[in-house]
Amino acid sequence: MPERTLTSDELKALLERFSLERAGERTFEEVAEAQVQLLTAKIAALTDMLRGSEANDTVHLASRMLLGDLAAIAAHFRGRANAMQSMLEQALADPRDERHESTDGQRD
Repeated sequence: MPERTLTSDELKALLERFSLERAGERTFEEVAEAQVQLLTAKIAALTDMLRGSEANDTVHLASRMLLGDLAAIAAHFRGRANAMQSMLEQALADPRDERHESTDGQRD
């Protein structure tokens, strides 16, 4: 049973807490990390706000925003994983090459 009604003013106040910052002199990695931190905090706040709220237009809007933020986080981590893929494959290949060379050296 819903405990409360979420109002547009409450949602507006929550969103105002999560304003974007200017990149300034920060590196791309620092900006990306700040964005992830902002999105995860916003996801947590939206989740808490939606918990126990009765369905209305504001809840539907907040839910869509939450899904968008979750998709953005998932895309970020997918991109990070894709970027690391070649490095991880190389890291796995290097020990195999070393073992193969040392095995070949022992056989001769």
